[in-house]
Amino acid sequence: MDEHPESQGVDTQGIDPRDSDLAGMQLTEESVRAVVEDFYGRVRADPDLAPMFESRLGDRWSAHLDRMCDFWTTVLLGTRRYRGNPMASHMTIPDIAPSHFTRWMNLFARTARAHLSEPAAADMIERAERMRWALQRAACGTDPAPDTHLPLATPAPPP
Repeated sequence: MDEHPESQGVDTQGIDPRDSDLAGMQLTEESVRAVVEDFYGRVRADPDLAPMFESRLGDRWSAHLDRMCDFWTTVLLGTRRYRGNPMASHMTIPDIAPSHFTRWMNLFARTARAHLSEPAAADMIERAERMRWALQRAACGTDPAPDTHLPLATPAPPP
């Protein structure tokens, strides 16, 4: 079996978790779960994002949180538990707009920084921002505006 998560349906934009030195960065399954759970708590309270997520998830939040933990531990720690296609999932969301991706990214960055050391948060935010670019481009047909980039996030990949 191939050891690369990209070959199993995870669109990591060419990121191999083995390429990062994660030692000492406080990225553990427990810390990833803390970020995911707090982040989606913030999403559920957000007036712009909550309706979109609630309409799609309903009473399936627990399963969604477990799936997102599997996704992020696959991307960050190489657990290979996530099986799915994030691109296809986001392409079916009606009325998704660039502003939703911007809001998602800002909440995500704030949450990662609240739970992780700065190097670990920066690593997680960089990966999230790469995914945001790909998902927004596919779902909305636009790239994020330059002024929506976050401090400490790396520059977006070239078009």
